[in-house]
Amino acid sequence: MEKLYLQAVRNRELISLTLENGKVYVGIPMSIASPGKLSYITIFPMLSGYRTEQHEIEFTTEYIKVYEELLNEKARTDEHNPMVEEAKFLVVMPTNKVVSANQFDIDIFEKF
Repeated sequence: MEKLYLQAVRNRELISLTLENGKVYVGIPMSIASPGKLSYITIFPMLSGYRTEQHEIEFTTEYIKVYEELLNEKARTDEHNPMVEEAKFLVVMPTNKVVSANQFDIDIFEKF
C-alpha cells in the first residue's frame, strides 16, 4: 500500500481506500511519510460512500460539487483568492484501518 500511496502523491493520482467499517474514500493523497513509516494517510476527498453487502461501491457524497460551488462563490466575492481551503476537507485515516487500496479512474469505474 505504501508504494501505491507514494506514487499517487508524486503523480497527483486518485486513489480509492476501503476502511474496515466499509466506508470508501476516493481522493488525492496529500502527504508523504518517511519510507516504512506510513501509519496515517491524508487525502483530499473527491468521493465517499460505502461498500454494499455485495461489496460494490455506493457513492453518497460528491465533494467535487461542493468544491465547484465554493470556487464559484469565492470568485464572485474574492477575486484575489479563488481557492478552496484544502485543510477544511482533508481526511486523515490510520493505515491499519484500510483493508484495500487501489488507483481510481472514474471512467473505468463507470464501465462496471
